[in-house]
Amino acid sequence: MIVTEDGVEVVLGQRVYNYYDRKAGVIASYPDSHGWFDFQHDDGTRAYLNGQRICTIDYAIRKDWL
Repeated sequence: MIVTEDGVEVVLGQRVYNYYDRKAGVIASYPDSHGWFDFQHDDGTRAYLNGQRICTIDYAIRKDWL
């Protein structure tokens, strides 16, 4: 289970926002035993993140990050 910084449970393949890199993308793998997962940005780059480093797209729009 992955829970975003704004408290929403998200799943593999769901589009969310990586606010550390300021890029939207999708969760590309299931989380490991420590909660970290691969993240595929819309621009093709990748990151290794946990739920504390992402938020929902709606939250990012409300914060005017997107």
